[in-house]
Amino acid sequence: MEKQLSVVAALTQWLLKEHRSPVVSLYDIGVATMKIYQTREYGGQKIKNIRTTIPRRESVFSSRKELLDLGIIEEKRELPNGCFLSASSSFQEGMDLACGIDPFCYVSHLSAMEHHGLTDRFSKTTFITTVPAQQWKVRAQDKMKRDLGEDLFLTYIEAGFPALSKHIITSLNRSPVSVLSTKFADQGSYVNLSDRPVRISSIGRTFIDMLRKPDLCGGMRHVIDVYKEHALSYLPLITSEVDRNGDKIEKVRAGYILEELCKIENNSTINGWIAFAQRGGSRVLDPSEEYWSTFSEKWCLSINVPGISDE
Repeated sequence: MEKQLSVVAALTQWLLKEHRSPVVSLYDIGVATMKIYQTREYGGQKIKNIRTTIPRRESVFSSRKELLDLGIIEEKRELPNGCFLSASSSFQEGMDLACGIDPFCYVSHLSAMEHHGLTDRFSKTTFITTVPAQQWKVRAQDKMKRDLGEDLFLTYIEAGFPALSKHIITSLNRSPVSVLSTKFADQGSYVNLSDRPVRISSIGRTFIDMLRKPDLCGGMRHVIDVYKEHALSYLPLITSEVDRNGDKIEKVRAGYILEELCKIENNSTINGWIAFAQRGGSRVLDPSEEYWSTFSEKWCLSINVPGISDE
């Protein structure tokens, strides 16, 4: 007689073989359970004791309990309600957990700088960026439709199964997490790492983030030091990102730093940004500080960072 799997055994195999994230949510269990009931098999093996293609909502919670009892998933105090740790996952750092909790976030700012080798600073805080709440809801519904398919999505919702939910993250592994919600968190702003389930801002986006939020990147003085040390190595990526996705003031800030401080000359893209310099305003190099009288005439920019005028 052919050996058959229980639903929980099938879920266990799915977690071990297919679920790369260290975080397992009730939504994940719900989707996997619904698919198992629809196909009545997993990995070529039939599932025993299934008499319907639509499971009861309670089956998700009973499966969660069995997975916990078996030690396949574990409760972790800092994980949000409805999220569990995959006991078999070796990826349990803050950035791994954050990307597992929020499927639309990515590691950014000082944490991304550290990953890319752009800073020698080590921060206990994990910096992540995600989309604003309304945009998050739209993306969540789109993801649920992709995960389930249009028809099964409707069945899933009507059955009252756990939806993909947004959670508040303040700390992971006893270390703080800084979360920035911004309209700039588009899908082209990050890369997926091949060796771990983490999304991280691209090199170009990391450099433009330094101009937008220097306070999340070690401060503008440190940002300038990073530009001076690394900008030439990544110049095409920086200029492309700023040119495509930077606003006028970000182009001016980047232009000033690259030309005046990094001493990069005769770059046609940077030269084009001079057109965005605007007289009569109160534009500042460091957006987190007040306007100073020290001024770049060419870039129409208040140089409000100590010591810069002497460089």
